[in-house]
Amino acid sequence: KQISKERKRVHDQGITVECLTGVALNPGHAELMYQFYLSTIKKKEAIPYLTVDFFRTIFKSMADQLIFVKLNNLVGGNYILDLVAVFFAGYAGYILVAVAVLLWFLKKDLVVRRTILAAMASAVAARFIVVEIIRFFYDRPRPFEALDIIQLIRHSPGHSFPSGHAAFYFALSA
Repeated sequence: KQISKERKRVHDQGITVECLTGVALNPGHAELMYQFYLSTIKKKEAIPYLTVDFFRTIFKSMADQLIFVKLNNLVGGNYILDLVAVFFAGYAGYILVAVAVLLWFLKKDLVVRRTILAAMASAVAARFIVVEIIRFFYDRPRPFEALDIIQLIRHSPGHSFPSGHAAFYFALSA
């Protein structure tokens, strides 16, 4: 009941609420969050332990991980959803390649065959050349190495950025 009254009061003042996550967050938002924190500390007459640099660091380095953790909390909650996630992460790429090879043999049109060949070549190049070059210069650990998460599929430690799956599928679709 109290929350409804507060929301109405905010609405009546013409204030809008916007939810921002990931790359939409910028250093200005960190500064604003720090000011909110200080305001709360002052009202509660507490000691401010957190610094503005803490908020800058969280906004800069953890925004995507916060989203990831939220998604990871779904693991184990729905058996069908877990199966779908495992299927797409582990097997969908092989099925797409098989479909492309099948189309190659079924379609005799030269334009279709060139398109399939270009899509497969770009997907392989993106996954095994471009991704590996970026990973050589930018080492970012896999989420299970840095966070306490539940894994649906076991994976060896190593680079996680950029995603080989994402690069492969994106290049295949483009």
